[in-house]
Amino acid sequence: MTNTQSASLTERSSTGTMWTGVSLVAGKGIVAVSTIVLGRVLDAQVFGLFGIGLLVIGYLQFLNDFGIASAVINLSGRDRRLASVAFWLNIGLGVVMTATTWFAAPLIADFFNEDSATAIVRGLGFVFLIRSVGAVHDALLKRDLKMRSVTVAETVTAFSKALLTIGLALAGFGVWSLVWGHLVGALLGSIVFWLVNPWRPERLAAMSNPVDGTKRLLGFGSQMTLIDILGAVNKNVDYLLIGRGIGTVALGVYTMAFRLPELLIDGINLVAAKVAFPLFSQLQDDKEKGRLALRKMLRLVSAIVVPAGVGMAIVAEPLVRVALGDKWIEVPFGDQVISTVEPLRWLALALTATALTKNIGDLYKGYGRPGLLNIIGIVRALFVVPILIVAVRYGINGVAIAQAVTATIVSIFQVIVASKVIGMKISELTAPYRTPLIAGAVMAAVTWPMATVIVSWNPLIQLVALTVTGAAAYGGTMYLFDRDLVNEGITFARAGLGRQAQVAN
Repeated sequence: MTNTQSASLTERSSTGTMWTGVSLVAGKGIVAVSTIVLGRVLDAQVFGLFGIGLLVIGYLQFLNDFGIASAVINLSGRDRRLASVAFWLNIGLGVVMTATTWFAAPLIADFFNEDSATAIVRGLGFVFLIRSVGAVHDALLKRDLKMRSVTVAETVTAFSKALLTIGLALAGFGVWSLVWGHLVGALLGSIVFWLVNPWRPERLAAMSNPVDGTKRLLGFGSQMTLIDILGAVNKNVDYLLIGRGIGTVALGVYTMAFRLPELLIDGINLVAAKVAFPLFSQLQDDKEKGRLALRKMLRLVSAIVVPAGVGMAIVAEPLVRVALGDKWIEVPFGDQVISTVEPLRWLALALTATALTKNIGDLYKGYGRPGLLNIIGIVRALFVVPILIVAVRYGINGVAIAQAVTATIVSIFQVIVASKVIGMKISELTAPYRTPLIAGAVMAAVTWPMATVIVSWNPLIQLVALTVTGAAAYGGTMYLFDRDLVNEGITFARAGLGRQAQVAN
């Protein structure tokens, strides 16, 4: 790779990250507002019922895509014809998966002992066909790091979904407000991807040797699908166990406890991941630059994720009271009550631990070695699932604590494996985490005692006071221990913003 190409790639990755950040702020901001409003309008039973549908769709969506979008990002730069093959293959898989979901819905409802889930699952199943229409357009934009266009499509999707869902919920449509919002948002997203991406697929009859292209796509995609399925098992097995073993109301409370920190912490990782995979794909022939890019990415991600996760764990109770209302503090459940607060604390820490090493997997994928992630995913599932099966006996709090403990252990394992695979010392790989973790500990030491003292204050005042104090403690420690990291983040942001201005002109 020449210096000019390297500079161009750096510029595009910086710009891509900034545009993805814009997408995060816009998209996740819209979703956050929607979640807050819906949390006040709808109850735990509704969220639990919808959660069953999303759980099923979440497991099946990876079979629908079959890793084709990832294959387009990784392979189509070298063979442009593969994009058209991928488009028609996606449409076919979308039809198959929508039909499969329709016929499997009654069995799924029986599994969860929830008859009303049949219609919900059937309705949500149409999202497979809807998303397949724009999936390749999305992948091609990400391959070329054209994140501004991706941002437009994703923002339209999030806004339309939120607007329709809130409107229907206020009109009394209950769980169907969530279903219709999900489907209409996906439809508008696919339409916008066609509008912002001028690429058009070849007609199926005019394509030369589509069978060979299909084999190449599915060869790479099958590995990515196994990664995604294992990831879904590891990520969603708690929902499955709670929905089956405890009940729909408990699933609704746990879903909301997971949703609040997920919006922030997973959103940060999503920004990095959308740029990381195509970036590492283009650096797969220059391993040293790849390692350098990984270290920088881990430094910036950990600097943001750590205060977000630790902070949410500390402010969990005033956050729930302010955002969702007191009804989520004590939710009637049989002859007892359950709360969103304690599981939220532990799940915020679990998501933080996972986020710290998540982007290492993007390097494996970018280097064309997805099989490594399959091995790691299998090991993780064999370790985590039995623990969660035991933990579910202790309710949603037990599951959340188990998630935090296992996520920490798995992340340590990820670092050890990565150090050997990519040829870096463990000390080199963990160096990006050092200052953020120290600053996070200082923040917790300052704000946790404060939270116990001001517990009788108004929840909004508590939330503001703890947030301001925590931010000051974290930022001050970061600046004291690693001023270069702070300056690096500022420089990176300015570079991306400056590039955006050039693009706008």
